[in-house]
Amino acid sequence: YADTPFTDEITLIEMPRKLSFPSIKAYDGTTDSDDHVAQYRQRMLAVALPKGSREATMCKGFGSTLT
Repeated sequence: YADTPFTDEITLIEMPRKLSFPSIKAYDGTTDSDDHVAQYRQRMLAVALPKGSREATMCKGFGSTLT
C-alpha cells in the first residue's frame, strides 16, 4: 500500500488475519457496477469484522472482486 489512493485511516488498519471474503462473481466491466458494489457491501456486512476496521477492510478487499 505504499502508492495507495487510500487515506492513512484506511491504509494503517491491519486486515484481520483469518478473514474469509465471501464468494462474489468478479466484476469485469460488462455488468452494472452499482449492482456489484451493492452485492459486495451486502455480503461483507454478513462477515464478522472488528467494529473499528469494517470500512477499511471493505475498502482494501474490494479490489479482489475486480478483474
